Amino acid sequence: MLNCKQSSELISQALDEELPLFKRMMLKVHIITCPGCAIFSRQLSIIHKIAPFFIQKQDASLALLPDDAKTRIAEAMKSIVEKG
Repeated sequence: MLNCKQSSELISQALDEELPLFKRMMLKVHIITCPGCAIFSRQLSIIHKIAPFFIQKQDASLALLPDDAKTRIAEAMKSIVEKG
C-alpha cells in the first residue's frame, strides 16, 4: 500500500506520463481510501490544466501574485504535505 508521500509523487508523475498498470492501480486504491490525496489529485489536475493559460498570456501581470498570496499558498501546501 502506498503512503501519502508516494501517492503525491505518483499523482504528479501521472500528469506528465502514463504510469505502469500496477502503479495506476495502487494509486487509485490509495486515492479512494485517502480523502486528502483525493483532494490533492483534483487540485493538482486543475493547476496542471490552467497553468499554460498563465504562461501563454500576453499580459504577464496576470501571472504575478501579491506576496501575501504567495505566502498563503506556500503555507497551505506545507500544511498539506505535513498532514500526508
